[in-house]
Amino acid sequence: MNLETIASPKGAYCLLQLDKSISLADHFGLSLDTPQTQSELRALTAHMVKYLSPVTTGVLLDPLVSYYALPEKDSQCGSLFCLDTPTVQRDPLKPPPLITHWGVEHVANNDSVVKLELYYNPYEPESAVKKALVAEVHSYAQHEGVAFLLELLLFEYPAKEHQFDELQVFAVQEFRSYCDILALDYPQSPLGAATITAELDIPWVLSHRAEKYEAFKEELRICAESGASGYLAGEVFWQDSQWWKEKKLSVPDAAEELQKTTRDRIIELERIVTEQLEKGAING
Repeated sequence: MNLETIASPKGAYCLLQLDKSISLADHFGLSLDTPQTQSELRALTAHMVKYLSPVTTGVLLDPLVSYYALPEKDSQCGSLFCLDTPTVQRDPLKPPPLITHWGVEHVANNDSVVKLELYYNPYEPESAVKKALVAEVHSYAQHEGVAFLLELLLFEYPAKEHQFDELQVFAVQEFRSYCDILALDYPQSPLGAATITAELDIPWVLSHRAEKYEAFKEELRICAESGASGYLAGEVFWQDSQWWKEKKLSVPDAAEELQKTTRDRIIELERIVTEQLEKGAING
């Protein structure tokens, strides 16, 4: 099991998400349609890994674009690889599209953690199919001796007939035995976060859905105080920056500009999580 490779010595999971090729390209005014812009996106990702991996505990990559950044990763930072295709828009009602010619065994060969993103509602038509897929991935990951992170993203179906916190607890109960760590939406309240912690005997981290960094930071503080062990985030660190389009910078200069704000934000969030873990250890 290699879950410890993406955690700090104190047990904090500060995971930088760089597998969202579509949103990353859109934000920085790039396209995945031509070899030149694909090369630029790969170069930008490589610079980001080089500058930011020293202050994160793990970087989440994909085998199509950000895989090429792996040599730039700091030796003290672990790696995760997604199984689901990062270059297509998702239909929440369908099982996640998996990358062809790529699987758990390839992730294991890279000494990395397996990650799968799953949109889910317990009452949707495909819920049983999705649960079977997760169970299969978990079984294969165990066979290969690698850890499995499941990012569980809830959506409404067919309408808002159930409270979010009830749905989330139900979903956590369904999947808690089929992964080694969960990434979850903000549970809406301190009580919701504490309830999730009470339901789990595995670590969980906050998956960012907030539109602003300050909002995500406050959500993380609440979750960490209630037992969460960290976060999985990427876009929230730079989505309020428009300098790429405004300044028309080269890839190295753009990456260096990105580092100025993103690095400080990552360090700030790591401090929040670590402080709460230390308090928990003392109180425990």
